[in-house]
Amino acid sequence: MSPTTCSAVLTWIRPESIGSAVSKYEITVRGKDLKFYPLTQCNTGSGLTLALSCSVSMDIFSQAPYNLGLGENIYARGRAYNQAGWSNISISNVQGCPVRGKPAAMTILEKLGLPAVRSLDLTWPNNDKDAKFEIVWDKGDPTKRVEWPLTNDVDRLFQSRASVYGLQEGRKYRFRIRRKDICGTGDFSKIFTFTTAACPSRVKTAVVKLVGTNVEVTWDKPITNAEAPVLGYQIVFKKSDGSWFEFEKNCLGKDPIVFKNRKCVIPMLDNVANGNGSIASLTGLRQGDLI
Repeated sequence: MSPTTCSAVLTWIRPESIGSAVSKYEITVRGKDLKFYPLTQCNTGSGLTLALSCSVSMDIFSQAPYNLGLGENIYARGRAYNQAGWSNISISNVQGCPVRGKPAAMTILEKLGLPAVRSLDLTWPNNDKDAKFEIVWDKGDPTKRVEWPLTNDVDRLFQSRASVYGLQEGRKYRFRIRRKDICGTGDFSKIFTFTTAACPSRVKTAVVKLVGTNVEVTWDKPITNAEAPVLGYQIVFKKSDGSWFEFEKNCLGKDPIVFKNRKCVIPMLDNVANGNGSIASLTGLRQGDLI
């Protein structure tokens, strides 16, 4: 059994018949209740050409008495008849053929990978090589309807991933997706909204104070876009000659403890001239502004 266009094709092998030729076949299909029911579209009677295959529209299997849902497997078995009577019933096909129909509305559209400032990588589940997907969007304009076709270099249909470039930082974009396959075109999904990443706000002035013989530096968490959380900080100190440098050994902004506490402690050194620290927050995008 195999699907072709939006039909199921059932095939079988002519059985050996001694003394009397086969005059008809009976094919049955298992319904949702696990009982087998005759498939009249494949059953031939006396006087008819005895084919060894038949094609049945997929919508038949969604109706009574089968009542199979989309994606459920079709299992069939058969028997042959001659003047001596009916043969034993065969076993059912080992590999089921899934019921197809008008594609259901998509329920999953996800953003792939790390946050990006000016692009989005969209993905969705698809294990059907015959299925393609159409995506529409609002181009980042909340006053527009979500109906502008998204295109790639070839056409408007995608397999399982679509990339959108040339976007603006920290802006919301709305998308809808629908499936197209050999059984037709589904309805568009609900609206999925994704926000491009934005760099964190400028960090407030760091607090630098002397604690015993150490210099303690603390700072506040900056305001960030939810799509791009802070991944680390850069802490630099001003030398007496006006240049800036980092204490990576004691004040590395990507160190888990320094990052979590937003604090680092540095033993007092002569080259920390004026005690002024400057912090820049880092995301997976680029470094924020220094204060």
